[in-house]
Amino acid sequence: MGARQRDATVSKQPYFLHPTDPNGVLSFAGLYELWRDPSKDKSDPTRWLWTAVIITTDAAGPAGDIHDRTPLILPLDRVNAWLDPTRTEPDQIYEVLDGIVLQPLAIRPVSTRVNRVGADGADLVEPLTEHLDEPLQLTLTARAA
Repeated sequence: MGARQRDATVSKQPYFLHPTDPNGVLSFAGLYELWRDPSKDKSDPTRWLWTAVIITTDAAGPAGDIHDRTPLILPLDRVNAWLDPTRTEPDQIYEVLDGIVLQPLAIRPVSTRVNRVGADGADLVEPLTEHLDEPLQLTLTARAA
């Protein structure tokens, strides 16, 4: 048999990424599709499966220190073009996405409570007051077998 494996937990610092403008909005480029299940009757409303994807790109700036990918954020002047249902040709789509300059996001560490499924509330994204001068860290902690 192979070497004994030990479980490890990954302790990550969560961050709140948001527009630098307090009233700003992030518009992510995404796609959706409806798929019909051919095995179900045409009158069955559950025959449709909704699928969606958020388009990502290389992360840059401080966000790149947290993760190598980021959702593609559409500038406000391109949102209507992105949502235009008459744009169906690949060249039309590339035209909307071409040359987007990613605007920097404000980033701040927040409580690890955001990782709990039952946690809810505006306080989850409040800035932490301690450890603000420490670099980003990823810590692996071995668990006993």
